[in-house]
Amino acid sequence: MKDTPTVDILQNLKGVLQKIMNTGATRSKYTDALEVAIANLNLDSIAIETDYYRVDVDATDNGIIINVATSTGEMIETYEFFNGGIIDESTVGES
Repeated sequence: MKDTPTVDILQNLKGVLQKIMNTGATRSKYTDALEVAIANLNLDSIAIETDYYRVDVDATDNGIIINVATSTGEMIETYEFFNGGIIDESTVGES
C-alpha cells in the first residue's frame, strides 16, 4: 500500500499548508491530521478492537486478509480478497 498517488498528494498538500499558513494551532491541526492520514495509508496491517470484537486487516502481496474474532480471541470468520479478482483499467473494455 506504499507509494500510492494519494500519499503523494497528501504530502504535497501538507507542504503547501506549511508554506501558506502562519505558524500556530490551526496550521498544526491540519498538518498533524495529514501526517496521521499518511501514516495510516502506509500501514500494512491495522487492528480495531471493541469490548466484544477484534478485527485485524493485513495487506499481503496477493491481497488482504481480514480476521474477525471475539475480544477474548475466539476466531469468528476470516475473509480473503486477492488482487487477481480486481478489474483494472486495461480490462474494462473486455467486460
